[in-house]
Amino acid sequence: MNILITVVSQIKESNTKNTYSSKEKNIGKIEALQVNEACCKYLITKLGNENKRLDKAICLLTENVKKQVKNENFDGVTKSSYQHFIDSIKDYYEYPPDFLIIDLENSIAENSFDTVLEEIAKKISEIKNEAEKSSEISDKDITVYLDISGGPRNISVLIQQLTKLLSYYGYNVEAYYTSFDFYSTTGEFYSCENAYRQMDILDAVNEFVTTGKSKQLSNCFKNVENESVNKLLETLGNFTEAIQLCNVNIDKLDEILKNMKKRLNEVKNNNCNEENVFLLRLMIPLIEEQFFNDSIKSRIDYSQIIQWCLDNGYIQQALTIYVEKIPEYFFTKKFCRLTQIVNIIKKLKKKVKIVLLSQMLMQLFFMRKYCHYLLKNVGIQHEKSMSYNMKMLNHKY
Repeated sequence: MNILITVVSQIKESNTKNTYSSKEKNIGKIEALQVNEACCKYLITKLGNENKRLDKAICLLTENVKKQVKNENFDGVTKSSYQHFIDSIKDYYEYPPDFLIIDLENSIAENSFDTVLEEIAKKISEIKNEAEKSSEISDKDITVYLDISGGPRNISVLIQQLTKLLSYYGYNVEAYYTSFDFYSTTGEFYSCENAYRQMDILDAVNEFVTTGKSKQLSNCFKNVENESVNKLLETLGNFTEAIQLCNVNIDKLDEILKNMKKRLNEVKNNNCNEENVFLLRLMIPLIEEQFFNDSIKSRIDYSQIIQWCLDNGYIQQALTIYVEKIPEYFFTKKFCRLTQIVNIIKKLKKKVKIVLLSQMLMQLFFMRKYCHYLLKNVGIQHEKSMSYNMKMLNHKY
C-alpha cells in the first residue's frame, strides 16, 4: 500500500510548464505546471518501474488552490489549482490514485497543525483498515511518501511532525522534493532519505543516553564496515544488556564501562568517511558527558553512573552500584580515612538508644565493604588491623 501526502501548489496565470529530471534510471523527463504535480508524476513512474502503484493521494488544500484561475495551459477554461492537479495525474497515468482532501486553511491561519495531524492519522488508519479487509497487510506494508515541495513556508513544521508521527506508528516513510532553476525552467527530484537517516541517528544516540538501549543505534550503522565503529556498537550492546538486568554484575559493568570509554575515544579519533559516521563522532561528547563526565580520567566515576541511573529510572541498578562501589569511591576520594573507619567501628560497640535498623545495617555493610577494599589495595602493613576489623564487623553484622 503506497500513500502520497502532498500540499497542492497554487497556479497563477503567468505560470508555465517546467521540465524536471532525475538521476535515477528509467525516470525520464517530466513536465509539470506545479511542483507537487511533478513529484506525484515522478513517484508514479518510480513505483511503476518497481511493478507497484500509487494507491492513495492525500491532498492538503489551502483556500488559494480552490479558487478558479486562468492559465494558457488550461485550453481556454478556468479551473482551480487542485482540479488541474487531479486532471494532470489522471492524464498521466491510466490507474490514478484515489484522491482524499484535507483542508489546511484554518491550521495555517493559526500556525498550528494539531487538527491536520489528527485528520491525516485518521485517514491513514481508515485506509489501513479498509486494506486489511481485502488482504493481509501490516504497518510495515504501508509506505507513506511525503512531497515537501509545495505549500506555504510554515508547512515545513507540519512535515517534521508528520515524519515523526508516521514513523512512530510503524509506517515506512519517504520524502521527496524538487529543486528548480527559474532561469532554465528545469528542476531535479531529490530524496530526503539520508536526512531522515541522520535524524534517526540523533534519535538513537538520545535513546542510548536516556535509556541505555542501543538497538536503534546499531540498526543505524548495520551496513558500516568500520572496525572501530562496530566494536563501539558491540560494547554499547553489552552495556544495554548489563544495565537492563536488575541484578547488575558489577565486575562485568566495570569492564564494560572502561571498554566503552576506550571505544568512544577510538571512534572520536577515527577519520572514517563511511556514511554518517561523522554524525556519530559529533555525538560522542554527549555520551561521554552523560556517563563519564571527564573523558580524560582513566578511572570510572561511579557517582556519575549512579546519577545517570537515577535520572533515567534505573533505581534498582543505582542501588546495586551504590552499595558495591560507593565505599571504594569514598575512600579513593579521601572522604573517609582508615582512622575514621576504626573510630566508627569503636562507636558501634557502645549502646545506642535509638538507631534505625536500616541505618545500622547500612553502616555495618559499608564498613565491611571498606575493609574488603583496604585489604585488597592498602597493603600488608594494615593486614593485622584489617583482620581485626573484619572479625569484629562479621560478629556485629
